[in-house]
Amino acid sequence: MAGLSLQALSVDGQQFTQLADALRQHDGAIINQKVQLKHKSGHAIWASISARVMKDEQGKVTGVEGVLRDISQLVQADLQKQEMENKMTHVQRLESLGILAGGIAHDFNNILAAIMGNAELAQFNALDGLPVQQELKNIIGGSARAADLCKQMLAYSGQGMFVKSEVNITTLVEKELQLIDISISKNISLKLELSNVLPSVCADKTQMQQIIMNLVTNAAESIGEEKQGDITIMTTVIEADSKALACPYIDAIREPGEYVLLEVTDNGCGMDKATMGKIFDPFFTTKFTGRGLGMSAVLGIVRAHGGTIQIDSKPGSGTCFKILLPVSVSDDADQVTADDKTVRPHNLSRTILVVDDEMMVRKVVERLLGRLGCKVMLAADGKEAVDVFRRHRQEIDVVLLDMTMPVMGGKEALKQLRDLDASLPVFICSGYRHESVADMFDEVQPSGFLQKPFSLNVLSEMLMDLANRG
Repeated sequence: MAGLSLQALSVDGQQFTQLADALRQHDGAIINQKVQLKHKSGHAIWASISARVMKDEQGKVTGVEGVLRDISQLVQADLQKQEMENKMTHVQRLESLGILAGGIAHDFNNILAAIMGNAELAQFNALDGLPVQQELKNIIGGSARAADLCKQMLAYSGQGMFVKSEVNITTLVEKELQLIDISISKNISLKLELSNVLPSVCADKTQMQQIIMNLVTNAAESIGEEKQGDITIMTTVIEADSKALACPYIDAIREPGEYVLLEVTDNGCGMDKATMGKIFDPFFTTKFTGRGLGMSAVLGIVRAHGGTIQIDSKPGSGTCFKILLPVSVSDDADQVTADDKTVRPHNLSRTILVVDDEMMVRKVVERLLGRLGCKVMLAADGKEAVDVFRRHRQEIDVVLLDMTMPVMGGKEALKQLRDLDASLPVFICSGYRHESVADMFDEVQPSGFLQKPFSLNVLSEMLMDLANRG
């Protein structure tokens, strides 16, 4: 290299501007500067240079002296390591996604089992002339649970939100009993020790349902299907001190006071210290297939609700999970939410255009609106909706418009409908929450929003509100 110019060593024939800048910035000396050079055979190598600028007595630069080390193999190894880490990250994401999908499928299958079983019972009862009210009530309850699960998944994906209300944990456990029975094997006995006088907690009902189902499912799987086992679910209220609230998994300090205790105990295989140390890691599982977000989600929910969690487990001696949640300061155990009220159908005679690409959705909404005394027209996409409105614009009072459809979606259909009638009431129907859908519209805004799935009560309230406006 002696006597060669820097340009001659350059891979691209250009000056080493970065190297020159580094020398200027560091008073003419550099250490371990990474640079690419041209080998005498013509191929490129990576080198690490430690060098200094040489000057004559007048201070004029006469050259550069130093040491360089060929680090091509190290650079290649780093690239391979980075590539491997990227692949591992990708694999872990896919694995996590698969576990989450498996957990959702597990929960949905439990819900569908209850819905389908009650539907068959209702069908048999109808054929035999027997009452079907209880089965229908169970079907509606299971469907609402499925809708709640969808909202929960939207929230985890950043497309939804959690809504807190006054929740009675005893009542919630009792409502979940049917799903709990389906979730556990027949060799397991379920024992309930539920307090009849339990103060409410300020919580998201769907999140509390997930805690219950996750704890029971884990307890059942620790027992297995071979031996007889017991799962005990207990609820009570306690005066918790600092010791009872101390939790190695939650950094925040909880204030002593009244807490609702949810305890799930099993006599299964138990856990060793190594397993207990990983149980709250995201997607950790001791099973071949996981259960969604599992105990990581339970911990996150408890933390978000200002609660704490305790675990007592030993190999061969079973496991006890204790969830402590602060009692609501505005306790109203007998509060009835809007979802629990039944709105009787009113005669709200309107002509409504229902636009949805799913035929089953169109038909069921048509029948629901028929119960409210409405005349219904149907369209399978936005283009068909615009065509129907052109032909019947003097008759149609309201449009229920799906957001995502083939041929023409809800946004473009809304614009064209409003071009035909600027005052036409158009309600967007979507499985996403209002805030996510509202961001998709600009100048032309819908009259309102209905989140799928919606009930007869919601349709009735929407039409009554529209009647009051007009």
